[in-house]
Amino acid sequence: MRKAYLHQLDTTVDFSAQSKIYYQLSDTYTFESDSLQEFYLKKSYQSALKGNNEIREMLAASQLSSLKRWQGAYDSALFFLNKAETIVNRQSDGLRKTRALTGMMSNYGKIFQDIGDYEKAIQYLLKAIDYAEDENLGYNKAMAMMNIGSNYLAMNDDQEAEEYFRRSLQYADTINNLQLQSWNYQYIGTIYAKREMLDSTLNYYRKAINISKADPTSSYREVLVLISEVFVEKASYDSALTYLNEAKLYYDGTNKTFQIKYLLLLSKISYNRGQMITAKNQAKQAYLLAQKDEKARIEILRHQVDVFRKTGEYEKALNKKDELSALKNKFLNEEKIKAIKNLEIKYETEKLKGEKAVAENQIKIAEAESEKNRSLFIASVIGTFLIIISAMFYFSKLKQAKKAELIKLELIASQKQLALEKQYRDSELKALKAQMNPHFIFNVLNSIQEFIILNKKDLASDYLSMFAELIRSYLHFSNSGSISLRDEVDTLEKYLELETLRFEDTFSYDLQVDEGIYPEEFQIPTMIIQPYVENAIKHGLFHKSGDRKLTVAFTKPETDLIQCIITDNGIGRANAKKRNEAKGNTHKSFAMEAIASRLELYNEKSKNKIGIETLDLLGDNQEALGTQVILTIPLI
Repeated sequence: MRKAYLHQLDTTVDFSAQSKIYYQLSDTYTFESDSLQEFYLKKSYQSALKGNNEIREMLAASQLSSLKRWQGAYDSALFFLNKAETIVNRQSDGLRKTRALTGMMSNYGKIFQDIGDYEKAIQYLLKAIDYAEDENLGYNKAMAMMNIGSNYLAMNDDQEAEEYFRRSLQYADTINNLQLQSWNYQYIGTIYAKREMLDSTLNYYRKAINISKADPTSSYREVLVLISEVFVEKASYDSALTYLNEAKLYYDGTNKTFQIKYLLLLSKISYNRGQMITAKNQAKQAYLLAQKDEKARIEILRHQVDVFRKTGEYEKALNKKDELSALKNKFLNEEKIKAIKNLEIKYETEKLKGEKAVAENQIKIAEAESEKNRSLFIASVIGTFLIIISAMFYFSKLKQAKKAELIKLELIASQKQLALEKQYRDSELKALKAQMNPHFIFNVLNSIQEFIILNKKDLASDYLSMFAELIRSYLHFSNSGSISLRDEVDTLEKYLELETLRFEDTFSYDLQVDEGIYPEEFQIPTMIIQPYVENAIKHGLFHKSGDRKLTVAFTKPETDLIQCIITDNGIGRANAKKRNEAKGNTHKSFAMEAIASRLELYNEKSKNKIGIETLDLLGDNQEALGTQVILTIPLI
């Protein structure tokens, strides 16, 4: 076949014909060689350009985009997909154009999903649904809805994800597409697995497997593995092994991901049956296969730590735990960098929009000034002879002057708004940095080191896990403007639990939420409360001897307000100030300065203001009994 295509190339000089032959040649290397497939696709693309054949150019560009996405070269994938879309948009309307645009919007969604920009992926997939709606393309619509669900699943928005999977399933039922039905049941089962509703999970996985059993594919094998995982969780090891062995029947020897999962599940079953030597060997094989799959390696390392502990090989368990911690910290740092980068991108985007608006206003002012000067010149030439015409131009001049003044005022207001937006973006970055207080992080790491030195390995492990969860929460919520009261309370509890461990038995806290408050339903601004709690501990309780107590209470004095009352029995503000002055430390806390700046900006741009009141708690003899901070926060 390839020889025939190459012979045809030697005998034709028509660029369009050459483009078609190169395209056909590339297709013969689809499952054999990425480099040769790419070589011939580029030849096809170049020949189409020379022959001015837009259809051939579009086909080659589309295939190059798909290949580049498969290779992970997302910039090139977007470049070629944009070329293909431009060509399609020049075509006359019709079903073929609508189908092409539907597919291209879906491909945009897949690329941005791979990049991790899930919101942009969803936007393109919604466009795909709109195009599919116009021509009643049921399969395309169902596929786009399923992909939107998978994006929401990646964003941990399980409720929206399930909604789209069920809508996709409804369309799949309508067009009787068994493969789409199986995929959606599998996705819904995964959501219930995250909720630890194992019976419901099994129910949906079995629906998926019953549908795909008639034509077993890799999807059928994957569902068998998922069912095996559920039975391992339910401690039904015979059933787990039955499904796992059936999945093995459909393994073709090429899918490394399946082989890793298969070996890990076998090891877990052996471990739970007390077959430790077999469990160790199976886990080792899985680990060796997963050298380039860091996500799988984390799961394997967790299991290996348990196996080595069970066999009494504590040094090996500790080594595996260190490797696991290093790998998890790597992901944590990547998430931190991504969170800060997202804030910077938002700021730069707003900055560019602002600069564009300023430039447009400057052009308007220049045009107004030019018009004004023209009017003055004409009036000065003919004013002597035609009084009436001069009067008309005089009024025109006044009108243009007022217009120019209005434009100047708009420009000033725009510049003020831009400055305010810049300050607000800067304050978000400072607030993120404030919640990641380096002193707190240093103290936590010191405590972990002390536990390790004292051979308190379990305590060190628990402490490190809590610390990692806290930092992950900060990074996750710093990227959004609001947070549910439930998430705020959970994050505070993680932070206070770490402080409790550091202070040992001398510090206690109490988190209170009034019965009339439903934390899941209320949203408040992010990064507001924690700096005040940290300030109470650092400046009020840290220097106090004896029992240290902190209370954080949430009340609801009005329908649309939440009050957060932070009370400590520390040394009080006056004594804290004296201690700082005695040490020559008079600068204001970075965290408190950052949060104060953010509150000021928030109140300036919002109708509902956040109020703060700080009270000194005094005894009968005016001795300091502690400090109370009352934050009045409007619900979002």
